[in-house]
Amino acid sequence: MAPEEDGPLAFLKVMWAIDHSLARQSKRMARAIGITAPQRFVLRMLGRHEPLSAGHLARLMHMHPSTLTGILTRLEARRLIKRVADPADARRAVLTLTPKGRSFDRDMPGTVEAAAARATSAARPSDYRGARRFLARFQDELDRLDEADDPPAP
Repeated sequence: MAPEEDGPLAFLKVMWAIDHSLARQSKRMARAIGITAPQRFVLRMLGRHEPLSAGHLARLMHMHPSTLTGILTRLEARRLIKRVADPADARRAVLTLTPKGRSFDRDMPGTVEAAAARATSAARPSDYRGARRFLARFQDELDRLDEADDPPAP
């Protein structure tokens, strides 16, 4: 067995394949239904947690605020979301879905989310929970790299 068929390199091959597939399917979704996978993720999260500030939404989605800003700008321009005064503090703005945005907040075939639903429903609960724990641990290790010194040049 070649060294890359097991261990960190094999894992990274799968992760890069998933990343490529997510990008490809996001483009396909944009052509088919008019929104990308990240835009749909924002709409689905708002549908469950609205109203939310942009900062709270970024934390909830584990997304950098500057990345989220571009998505929010495009969704606002398409009138899928709107900013309104926070009912608890009128000095702050929160995000809500518009009726048009709400039309995307439902299960839809042919989406990244539908593929995730099929994959998770086909997995044994213990496998799914184990995979989630492992991926969260990997994310934590990636985040720790932000605190580490840069790797030495070869």
